[in-house]
Amino acid sequence: MTVGTVAFLPAAPVLVAGLGGSTAHDGELRAACLAAAHSIVEPAPAAIVVTAAVPSESRPAGSTWDFGGFGVHRDLPSGAVALPWPLGIGAWWLEAAGWTGECVYGGADAPPPARDRSVNVLVVGDGSSLRSERSSDHVDERADRFDAEVARCLATGDVRGLLTLDGEVGDAVGCSGWPAWHWLGRTLAGTTVRDARLLADQAPYGVRYLVAVWHVDG
Repeated sequence: MTVGTVAFLPAAPVLVAGLGGSTAHDGELRAACLAAAHSIVEPAPAAIVVTAAVPSESRPAGSTWDFGGFGVHRDLPSGAVALPWPLGIGAWWLEAAGWTGECVYGGADAPPPARDRSVNVLVVGDGSSLRSERSSDHVDERADRFDAEVARCLATGDVRGLLTLDGEVGDAVGCSGWPAWHWLGRTLAGTTVRDARLLADQAPYGVRYLVAVWHVDG
């Protein structure tokens, strides 16, 4: 699989229109997420691969987001199913950016899809959730260091850095994104990121939200 552009988005329900609030933080993050989604949609790739830390399984054609449990419902095509939350977030942002082409949804435990065509990739995942008094659980002093290393990797295009993130620490600090970032590290092994941009790095609700875009040389 040849990858052209990669977008990194958080799996944050607060950023979905109709679910979240309207604070300044939310507006800034939404703008960054939409810009990242446009970066993988506008080149018109053959397909977009969306991955997150969810179990790998076959999903029927037409499967997409449905946030009915949160008050934002949609009618799915016949035979389709609602995607798991993180993949559904990815589908929602792609739709918001105008994507109508092929999507391939997979879990972080799956090998990259075997494809001859060039694709773009959307990686969905959050940073740590145990990093401030606003977190839902206790504070873990390792969270800031872990998140800072992730932010460095995203800002510099460090493929190996993502692959070598300490998953044990990631689990301990409540980071849901590290399996998907590992997946990307495996997928891009041997390639070079020619341009990396960290568009947002915030934790307004005690969870680290990171938004970035990579342009990859095969």
